[in-house]
Amino acid sequence: MLWRRNQRARAGEVVNEGIELEQMFPPHDEQQPLSHDEQTKRSVTSVRWRRGGLRIILRPNVPYPTTPTFRYRDWLGRVWEGPQEDRYLEPRNGSLVPLEVQANDEVMYHGSHTWSRLPLVPASIVLYIASKPYSYHSSKTETSMLIRWLKSISVWMISCIAILVMLCFPVTIEGKNIKNEKYDSFLYRNRSKPKICRGVLGQDRDSSQSTCRRQLRRPIFPRHLCYLERPDLPSMEGVKITPFGEVVNKSLSHRDVAYAYIAYTSAQFKDHGDYSALHKIAEQATRDAGLSAYWIGISCIPDAALMDETVYNIDSTCRNASAMIIALGSNVGLDPSNLQYTGNTSTQKLQLFRDFGSGLWCRPYLLHSPPNAQFEVYFRGEAPESHLSLSKREFVLLTWYGEEAVVALRLLDHQEGKLRLGPIEYLVLCVRFLVVGQTSQYLPGDHAYVLMGLLPHRPQIDPTDTPWQAFCRVILANESDELLERLLCHLTAQPGRVWAWADDVWGVPLWDIRPHCQIAGIAHNDVTIIDGAYAATIRWDSFSPMHYRLETSITTLTFRFLFRVSPLILFLGVVLRSVLPDIAGIPGLVFIAVAMALALCSPFLILRLYGFNPNTHATQPHFFGVEGYVSLEELSMLLFGDAKYASESLRWSVNSSVLSTHIMDEHYECVGVDPVSMPQFATLRSMSKNSNAGEPRLFTLVDTGSMTVTLFMARRPPSVILVCGQESGMQRALLCDFDWTTGVLHRETIVRLETSVLNRMNRVGQVQLIPSSGRPADPWYFQS
Repeated sequence: MLWRRNQRARAGEVVNEGIELEQMFPPHDEQQPLSHDEQTKRSVTSVRWRRGGLRIILRPNVPYPTTPTFRYRDWLGRVWEGPQEDRYLEPRNGSLVPLEVQANDEVMYHGSHTWSRLPLVPASIVLYIASKPYSYHSSKTETSMLIRWLKSISVWMISCIAILVMLCFPVTIEGKNIKNEKYDSFLYRNRSKPKICRGVLGQDRDSSQSTCRRQLRRPIFPRHLCYLERPDLPSMEGVKITPFGEVVNKSLSHRDVAYAYIAYTSAQFKDHGDYSALHKIAEQATRDAGLSAYWIGISCIPDAALMDETVYNIDSTCRNASAMIIALGSNVGLDPSNLQYTGNTSTQKLQLFRDFGSGLWCRPYLLHSPPNAQFEVYFRGEAPESHLSLSKREFVLLTWYGEEAVVALRLLDHQEGKLRLGPIEYLVLCVRFLVVGQTSQYLPGDHAYVLMGLLPHRPQIDPTDTPWQAFCRVILANESDELLERLLCHLTAQPGRVWAWADDVWGVPLWDIRPHCQIAGIAHNDVTIIDGAYAATIRWDSFSPMHYRLETSITTLTFRFLFRVSPLILFLGVVLRSVLPDIAGIPGLVFIAVAMALALCSPFLILRLYGFNPNTHATQPHFFGVEGYVSLEELSMLLFGDAKYASESLRWSVNSSVLSTHIMDEHYECVGVDPVSMPQFATLRSMSKNSNAGEPRLFTLVDTGSMTVTLFMARRPPSVILVCGQESGMQRALLCDFDWTTGVLHRETIVRLETSVLNRMNRVGQVQLIPSSGRPADPWYFQS
């Protein structure tokens, strides 16, 4: 099978201006906008045969850099090798074909693009010609009734002649039901191997860390403790670091088993001089608490080989402690002349609390400690008698403020059993509380591994994990009520931090989303493998003739037959009048009269017999995409050839995308409104017209199954729709761009579809998906 290989171009992402979508599309300063002359110079226009007709094709004007040859193997095993360019999977046979996108006149020759552009053409040229006279008659630009009638009559005669000529050839007027009234399928097969999955199947047998089922051993007590010398005396006598097991084997008294946990932050105690002061605070606090030992991170991990296991099990050490000591202090108040502290004011003490609470590893102490624990707070350079004994709630009010304090108090209510949280809400609040914590990075997945201390199961640590992989490893190892699947359907205004969870743009909490799919595993490069989603392909290159489910009768079938054979009837009439004028002259005149009558009524007959009319029950479901903004009237003319009945059925979506708006009409019905007509979106059309490659731009999505039109913004034209969940009576659909060089889908945005679409969509097997928006290495960095 010979496939065409065309060198294309693609570019990356820059910035969105105007409305409040700037956070969803962060800027990139690497790209300089192209002038209109440069864009026109780089574009190449050609004419090609596409889907039954000649089409003008505008080639990409942003070339790729010189790249190696890539390889892709489709679902039937066919292999394509070629340079990097924009392609998608053809829904009819699953082959890899060039990406060609229809664009309206506003954006056709403006801006830079990495895909080929095509002008808008009607789905059926016959229906389009038949509807032209009606459009002139109902024109709003011409106020004179006489002029409108004259234009309509003249165009009517031209349309009759054009239709009669086209009927002499095998022209397509209506579509065929070749898919059993289903959307275009997404023919894809995953051949990758996960790095992390739920079980051991599908992984390397010799892999020791890939499965999330391998658990870290949870220690009951710490390995080493700092034991006080002569603990009965109140004076400072020094400490000795001793393995905990040796002491337990010699004595089983509570005094030898109980210990204090010393919490501090490395931002306040940085070097050996600070460590000496920290040990003095720890020893004094332990003697004041009546204990004989304490655990402190700078001294109780003598074995470097056990560093990872001890650090990531530090929550167990904190939970089993009998006292919680907080050491605060810094060298800011140190007098250089005598190396003595001059004292801390109330403002300085409050800042010490704030600095302590900003650390990532200091935040879990609030939840790891026993519910009714008292925090004994000691300040460096101050007398032990001036230390503070705080409850957990008092400690929260001094350490955090604003939303962080509210989240901390809600977690405390859950821990104390006052207000129980659901499993998903608990995880969401834990992440919101921990993710803003600052730390000097030890491993990329530190934030996820800190969260691991709040969950019952702890998977084996993998130092090669990215933050997303580490988070998925922790969540897959625990019962999380399909948290990851819900996250796929969560659209936030802050892309790039998928699991940090800013609020959903529609205000829907995660626990209200019901997933349709399951995450099978996590592959390399943050690729998420999902299984069981409903999938469909968006058609960008053209509109296809629509198939309608109509009420048919003998009269309708008769007129359809006569209309189709009208050129033949005219030809027979002319032949009979010419060859046999005496014998068959009258029948010839009858044939000519019938043919001319059908020809004169052809615009009306075509729209009545083949167009969208009141007898239509349903339409063939398709997802059509157009770059730029297209009005409902123009879409009705292009798709159905009738702006009267079709425009009444075709409607703007009520709340499908971020741009969707709606009102209550005079009949108290909720109806969608053209988003471009709203003041807050007034600049979208001009912004999209001049968008360079990688900048967000407008796209129009037409769903002929539900007869809705949705306007959305994305950086690239998404070719695949994945329905992964539902909420509030709507389906969450991921609009994804397909990168054939890696076989991975990249989520561009999320829209909400009506539930009825599920009955007309097929489910797909395992699919590789990157939940964050945009590609990791788009070529705008290499633009010349």
